[in-house]
Amino acid sequence: MGKVGAFINFKKSNGYSLKMQFTNRYALLCGSAPEGKIQEKLDEMYDFLSSKAGGSWTEDELMLFPNGITEDVLVSVLSQLVVSGVKQLFLYVCTQMPVAESEKTVWLGGNEIRKELFEKPASLADFVTGQGHGELVPDVQVIYDSDREFVDAGEYYLE
Repeated sequence: MGKVGAFINFKKSNGYSLKMQFTNRYALLCGSAPEGKIQEKLDEMYDFLSSKAGGSWTEDELMLFPNGITEDVLVSVLSQLVVSGVKQLFLYVCTQMPVAESEKTVWLGGNEIRKELFEKPASLADFVTGQGHGELVPDVQVIYDSDREFVDAGEYYLE
């Protein structure tokens, strides 16, 4: 089965593959590698989170987007997580170029994504569902990183 916990592959057959189970914590690892590749830092972060030192996150708690993500999919995933009652969200965003703190967007896989979507998922859920989810505000940690080194992503792809 490889490393796949929750994974969306945007390039495969021009469709989406998604395996998602809700837990109390969730990590979304978003990269900007070419098709069939993953950034080395993204691969290392996945391994770290899976280790005892990184918190022993299980495959069901990790969602990987190695080749980018669209705003629509990000909005959908984050909204579902917040509405489901997730208590902790860890978002690792790895672009190919460094992101300045003053920048309002990041580029992932050719898609421009507003940084506020990563940083305020509870207000996003309120907007999408039209309901108040203020009591469901998860603890959110966002890390922006960059990497231009790639490795083969074969073990991450669903069969």
